[in-house]
Amino acid sequence: MERIPESEFLHFAPEEEGSVRVNHDSVGCSGSSKSLKVTRAEDGRVFAKCYRCGGFGSFAGSFKGLGSYAKKLSKKKEVVPRSVSLPSDYNTDLLSLPVLPKTWLIKQGIIANDLKQFNIGYSEKWERLVFPIYHGSELSGFQARYFGKDKELPKYITRYKNDADLWTYIPNEESDKVVIVEDLISGVRCSRFANACVLMGTNFGDKCFNHVMNLPLNNMIVFLDDDNRNVQKKAIDIKDKLTMVGKRARIHHSNGIDPKEFTDDDLSNIIEGY
Repeated sequence: MERIPESEFLHFAPEEEGSVRVNHDSVGCSGSSKSLKVTRAEDGRVFAKCYRCGGFGSFAGSFKGLGSYAKKLSKKKEVVPRSVSLPSDYNTDLLSLPVLPKTWLIKQGIIANDLKQFNIGYSEKWERLVFPIYHGSELSGFQARYFGKDKELPKYITRYKNDADLWTYIPNEESDKVVIVEDLISGVRCSRFANACVLMGTNFGDKCFNHVMNLPLNNMIVFLDDDNRNVQKKAIDIKDKLTMVGKRARIHHSNGIDPKEFTDDDLSNIIEGY
C-alpha cells in the first residue's frame, strides 16, 4: 500500500473530530472525484485513505501548525469521560461551591436543599456543574455546564447510557398539571407548583412521550424557552402529539425566557393561570 505524504492530506484535516472527502491530486493519483477521506480522531490524530489509488497516510506527531483544535489538545485535554459516572470530587454543598457556579445557581432560584434532593453537584476537576438524570435509582446520564476560562471547551456536555432520549419526571402530588420544560433547573423550579417533565433539550422522545401519555393527568403546559422558530416549532409538535392522545395541552409563550429565570411568584401565577 502506497504511503500518502503528510503534505497531501494534513491541511485538509477538519478542526474538530470528524471526516472530510476531497480530491487526491498527486503525481501518482489524479482525477476529479473526491477519492481522499481525511479523518481527525478524538485524540487529535489524523488519518487519510484514498479510495482511488489505495494510498494511506497518518499523522500523530507534533501539534505545530495544525490549527485551533490541535492547539486546544496540546493545551488542555477535555477531562469529562464518555462513560456515565459522576466525578470523584463531586460536591453537592451549595455554600462551599466556587463563586461563579454558586452565584449562577442562586440567581436561578436554586437553594441548598435542591442540590441535595436532586444530587446536583460541582466538580473542580471538570470545572462544571453536573445535572444528573436518574430513572429509579440508576444514573441514566447527566448534563454538565462549564464554568472555566477556556473558551474553546463546550459550554454543555451531555452523557447518556442507552440512547439519546434523556429525560426525567419530577412528581408533585398536590397538582393536576404537568409542565414540560427543557432543563433540569427549570424542572426543579416548576416542580414546586406542578408536576414537571424535563426534556434535557427540546426533543420529546418516545419513552418520554409514552410516560407522559400514560399519566392520569390531562392538563399539560409546554413551557420551553421560546427563543427561536425551531424551539417554537418543537413546542407546537409536542402540543400536537399530546392533543392527539386526548391531553389538554397548551403552549406558554415566554418570549425567550427560561422558566428558571422567573421568580417563584411569577412561575406560580403562570402555572395557576392554566
